[in-house]
Amino acid sequence: MFERLGIDLIVATEEKIAINAQRYPAERVRADARRAGEYLDRPSQSA
Repeated sequence: MFERLGIDLIVATEEKIAINAQRYPAERVRADARRAGEYLDRPSQSA
């Protein structure tokens, strides 16, 4: 299917990882299961 659509799976995966790294920075979201929009407004609730 991806071949028919002209999608390079490696490039698409790398782009998705980059997007997720921006939305969910590891130092801020590790061990915290909130949604992306919730990280912008409230500090981490880790103990």
